[in-house]
Amino acid sequence: MPALHLCGFRRPNMSKCNCCTVAGCRRLMVGMTFVVAGVYLGVMLNHYGVIFEHIDIDLHIDDALNDGGGPMRSRGNESAFVVPNIVHFIWFGTDKKMTFIHYISILSAHKMQRPDVIFFHCDHLPVGVWWQRLWRRVPLKLVHREAPRYIHNQTLMHMYHRADVAKLQILMEYGGIYLDYDVIVLRSMDPLRKYDVTLGKEKPPKFIAGIIVARRNAVFLRLWYNSYRNNYRQLDWDYNCARVTYQLYLKRPDLVHVESYRLTTPDWQDRRKLWKEVIAWRDLYVIHAMLHFDRTEYTPENVRQLNSTFGEVVRYIYYGSPKILQSQSSRN
Repeated sequence: MPALHLCGFRRPNMSKCNCCTVAGCRRLMVGMTFVVAGVYLGVMLNHYGVIFEHIDIDLHIDDALNDGGGPMRSRGNESAFVVPNIVHFIWFGTDKKMTFIHYISILSAHKMQRPDVIFFHCDHLPVGVWWQRLWRRVPLKLVHREAPRYIHNQTLMHMYHRADVAKLQILMEYGGIYLDYDVIVLRSMDPLRKYDVTLGKEKPPKFIAGIIVARRNAVFLRLWYNSYRNNYRQLDWDYNCARVTYQLYLKRPDLVHVESYRLTTPDWQDRRKLWKEVIAWRDLYVIHAMLHFDRTEYTPENVRQLNSTFGEVVRYIYYGSPKILQSQSSRN
């Protein structure tokens, strides 16, 4: 029987093929290294805004899409609110521990936005002392929701993308203000509730998907949801939720109100301003804590003397003052 070599081909007249020699293996490994490095370099250049891929979005707004979606324009000159004063958080996962910063995020929405209701959409309840404290202090309405597995017959590969789809489904159903649980609210977002949809722009121009203010069933939300059709990238972190969304906005800027500063400062490229500097934050609607970049186990005690933007806003919500405090045991 012909030998089966590492390359996968049967060579009846050869004891070895070139690819199975030491030199051949080295060339194969070098080639694979260059391919992987090239892919990684391309992703990072696009991620940091040095180069941009061309994203061609086939945008259709037909009669069926417009049914029940309200006005076609993002109106901001009316006194009446079109977005309900509802805040949504999503929590997916089994035996998932709620941290002090998660607690601060939800508490800040309660204190600063003063919503009519906070919906806590979850498949399992959080665990830990901070969940127990939150449940006692903040009125929440629990909504059981399983993480979506598919969108337009495409499998959603990981939890981040499932949450991206879930937040669109929730806002299309209810309307309101969606927040990631590492977003800290600093002032009322009522001025944004006059617009059909409000999103924050960050660098390189794209939208942040962790803060969305939207009217129920808004046209832009449905365009966003439909943009996944035959266009979902399983291995790309923010292609569908941030970059495609920005391209939709460029085609229909009348459907979205864009905040370029007060929802995205500091953004991820300027994250040193969050942890290493102190910026003027009083005019901001929110601060995104970007916990995926920082794995520190924060507590009421270790934030007391943090001389940073992050330290100030956490103290502002928890202690009622942004000033640095003397170290002492945690208070309830």
